[in-house]
Amino acid sequence: MCNVATGFNYSTFVSCSSATGSMDLECDVCFERFDGADRLPKVLPCGHTVCLQCLRRLPHCPTCRRDFNKPPEGPVTNFLALNLLEGVRLGLSAAQDAPPAAAPTPPAAVPPPSAAPLAARGRKMNVRFISVSGPYEDRQEKTALLRDAPGVTRLVNLRCHMDPAWSLQLLQCAAPTLERLSVSCLREAHLRAAHAMPRLRRLDVDGNDAALDARPPVLPALPPGHAGLQWLRVYNIPRATTQSLLRAHGGTLEELELVVGTAGKKEWPLSCDDLHSLLQQSGLRALRRIVMQRFFGYSHKAAACSEQLAEVRRVLPGALVLCTKCDRVRRGKV
Repeated sequence: MCNVATGFNYSTFVSCSSATGSMDLECDVCFERFDGADRLPKVLPCGHTVCLQCLRRLPHCPTCRRDFNKPPEGPVTNFLALNLLEGVRLGLSAAQDAPPAAAPTPPAAVPPPSAAPLAARGRKMNVRFISVSGPYEDRQEKTALLRDAPGVTRLVNLRCHMDPAWSLQLLQCAAPTLERLSVSCLREAHLRAAHAMPRLRRLDVDGNDAALDARPPVLPALPPGHAGLQWLRVYNIPRATTQSLLRAHGGTLEELELVVGTAGKKEWPLSCDDLHSLLQQSGLRALRRIVMQRFFGYSHKAAACSEQLAEVRRVLPGALVLCTKCDRVRRGKV
């Protein structure tokens, strides 16, 4: 993490940004790098930032769903993001102009490592807008996405309820290489398709489907050769399905974000009286961080939260246990 102090140091930022990726200097909707034109970073009233071009098409914040009624040019510009981008540009320019540093000649028997092929660097696909069109809409665009899906390593914002058949096809086409996936409003077939992906490492899954609640599917153990998840976020998935998902990845899962309430009178996941028991029975042998996310309508009182976290810490002594409301933790990303 790079902290921006009062005396901004471009060279320090550039070295940090190369180690941490893009430092969130890209739009969360289109994944394009911010700039001073159509991709101008705009701060919404809720505090989240998207580019101007995406803002023109959005009725609400894509992160927290808060509505806004200002014209696209109305929100203030995120000048910090622009300054950071300028720092990257100046830092890279300075690095290119600097004379090369002397380096020891490697032994003849050790050839220099070759650059990774383009296919190995990963491809991403964002289907936020196309996936909310019906089966008879945007057919050409959907066909093109199916054609481009093989080789994709990151697929985000797939919503399955509007065109379930196409959504399932997309998952199946991308399955052999997919490593990161965010999917919502999915049915059992979509969930099983994601569960069968051999290289999947990060999964953000949002059920929100009545059929799942009516007949909660139980997922099997992973077959040999599957990588297993390292990071998982679960929202609106039936309890039995959630537990089967956790058990399947218990040997590899390191981080878990679970949208769940504290003890209360509501049903799962709005309330949960025995979260520690569910987690203890899930075989989370590699877990080192768990975050309970508390959404509007979910049970959450300070005393109940403290008790729930203490019980979870008791059964998962090696994990950091947090609550988004009490600890002000931000939601992770695929």
